[in-house]
Amino acid sequence: KILGKEHFEIGSTLHSIAQIQMYLGQYPQAQQLFEKALRLQEHVLGRNHPHIAMLLHSIGQSLMFQRQYPQALTSFQQSLSIKKEFLGDTHPEISITLHAIGQVLSSMQQYGPALESCQQALALLEVSHPDRAVLLLSIGQILERQGNSEGALPYFYQSLEIKKATLGENHPQMVADFHALAQSLRTLGRPQEALEKLHQAVQI
Repeated sequence: KILGKEHFEIGSTLHSIAQIQMYLGQYPQAQQLFEKALRLQEHVLGRNHPHIAMLLHSIGQSLMFQRQYPQALTSFQQSLSIKKEFLGDTHPEISITLHAIGQVLSSMQQYGPALESCQQALALLEVSHPDRAVLLLSIGQILERQGNSEGALPYFYQSLEIKKATLGENHPQMVADFHALAQSLRTLGRPQEALEKLHQAVQI
């Protein structure tokens, strides 16, 4: 019991240090600590535990930032499997990992599966959930990469409207939406509208 407690607390501390390293952009170092924390906590909790799912998700993020996409995908999928076992298939927490899977797949240019994963994530969130804006932006970006600029526009506008309603008119998070809108509008041959969106981004 003492050993188990020590292992768990050390693992939790390593996880916290690794999260700070992630924030600082020290992704390889963070990954090493996440993996060490995973080994320690698996010793105490076993493989199928919510804390293990959280660590696997963190490892996936560190791998994704290092552009190690296949390995990141595996880690996210393992996290998702554990989360579903404990939370069920429709818990809002599941959407976070589904979104991460969608981002990795998009980075691997697997746009169809990426879009499906992000849409599944979106369907788990209530209309008022603040994370919907981030997912809407991601879906729009995937559609844009597929060459569907017309289809992407509504998602970008919806994301922007949610952010305006929840964050105010001039929040820095809106810059990404204005840039995405500008790109789609330019692709659709609407350069003047694209320019207006870029001006709005600059004014934030």
